[in-house]
Amino acid sequence: MREFTQRSTSQQSSYPVVVVGAGPIGLALAVDLAQRNINVVLIDQKTKVGRGSRAVTFSKRSLEIFDKLGVGDQITDHGTQWSISRTYFGDEMIDAKNLQPEQGLKRPAYVNLQQYHVEDYLVKRAQQLPNLEMRWGTKLLSHQQDEQGVQLNLEDPEGEYQLNAQYMVAADGAHSPIRKAMNLKFDGREFKDRFLIVDAVMEADYAPERHFWFSPSFHEGHSVLLHKQPDNIWRIDFQLGWDSDPEVEVEEERVKQRLYKMLGDDAKFELKWVSVYTFECRQMSNFKHGRTLFIGDAAHRVSPFGARGANSGFQDADNLSWKLARVINDQATDALLESYSEERHTGAMKNLQESSRSTDFITPKSKQSFRFRDAVLTLAKTHHSAKQMINSGRLSTATDHLDSSLNGDSDAMTGGILPGQVALDASITTAAGPAWLLEQLAGNFALIHFGEPSEQQLKDFDLLTEIDQSLRLLVVAKQIRQTGDKRIQHLVDQDGLMAQRYLGNESGEQGTTYLIRPDDFVAGRWLSWNKEKIQSTFAGCLK
Repeated sequence: MREFTQRSTSQQSSYPVVVVGAGPIGLALAVDLAQRNINVVLIDQKTKVGRGSRAVTFSKRSLEIFDKLGVGDQITDHGTQWSISRTYFGDEMIDAKNLQPEQGLKRPAYVNLQQYHVEDYLVKRAQQLPNLEMRWGTKLLSHQQDEQGVQLNLEDPEGEYQLNAQYMVAADGAHSPIRKAMNLKFDGREFKDRFLIVDAVMEADYAPERHFWFSPSFHEGHSVLLHKQPDNIWRIDFQLGWDSDPEVEVEEERVKQRLYKMLGDDAKFELKWVSVYTFECRQMSNFKHGRTLFIGDAAHRVSPFGARGANSGFQDADNLSWKLARVINDQATDALLESYSEERHTGAMKNLQESSRSTDFITPKSKQSFRFRDAVLTLAKTHHSAKQMINSGRLSTATDHLDSSLNGDSDAMTGGILPGQVALDASITTAAGPAWLLEQLAGNFALIHFGEPSEQQLKDFDLLTEIDQSLRLLVVAKQIRQTGDKRIQHLVDQDGLMAQRYLGNESGEQGTTYLIRPDDFVAGRWLSWNKEKIQSTFAGCLK
């Protein structure tokens, strides 16, 4: 439980960043900024952990971001790991997909864990950071901004007071009071349907995988989604239809009857949380307005099918934090923050499109659409091509930014990873022993260079670090060699996964170089070391 005790004794009234909203996305951003030595205040009107599972499925990309925040192991170990998604039509399974066919990755495809556990791990991490101040029970009354910063008028149990910030980040949720106070549009559509969420403690024979039913015998004409969570808690989503009465549907006996029909009359379970929800697919047209930046559900909202809400929010935080830190430290101009809005608006648009398609398939809006969907589901029993058309919620993955203004050069390669795509993990060996590639990036800029660098290339690297001192050189070599320079690290591609994922089918692998951004996205790639191209791309990342 989070409780307000007393106002901070700090005499400081001005901070680089104030984050409004201590949900999982606001917490992630605040932790990331604090780890980058940015003083940050996190405020939230709440004083207690939220109830119910809410966001429950976290993708491999989110788990990699959690690793950078120092909570990856706790969340992965606590959660239920899965990669198989099963789809049923009636009571017959018609499809099963492995959502992580690639091997040699540190993190699983997905982990199920109740949102309140994720928040708790992030709160505990935040408490370890001396430059991150959390203020619970604190309400934002109003704010004003100009070219120099933002003034926040706050209220807590001790009364009203003011804070000043260079930047304010609105992580205050789908109904964002900040967005409404600024009269900013939230465009999109509302879906005329209702779903019942049930968290129940029970023993069940279902495998710890994703199970989705279209019109099963226990809930004919509607869909059902089942997920396993830790502590024998199962999350069940029942489609209800728009004409259902939310107050009636959450009545305990009515909920129990639905579960008995699904699980059998002798089923034993305990209800932990019940709620009815509707959903929207909406987003702002711009995530940056002056010195105020919007993130997570405050900036965009999607349907829950595909677990795109919280997962896209964590990608927002990962994208924004390094840019905000460099602007505050005068390593880049405010213009760099426009690329946050540009890239994550594109990501939100892709998520909204996928989410809307999923929702239209799951809840058709016309008789013709129903007939088409059921025909697809029927054909899927025997035809592989029909299986590809099933859409029970395409699961969240890392969003590409292939058209980003920050992307640099890319030599033509058959395979590999393009600028604007996230770097892939791979098992490696370092001087300290077996490790993972993404661990070595550590949230900083990095050059990955295949082959031993020449003396001239090492001199070039020295000059490049003048653009950003965090730059590191990761040398993929046949053996470990200590250089005495902590900025340079040798890696051995013991299992050949780096060559497979970064070189593709190219034969001239010696000299191939990648520039990786602090959020693990590829900025540029070259078949041979080219100082001018690397320098231009690197500088372009900092505008």
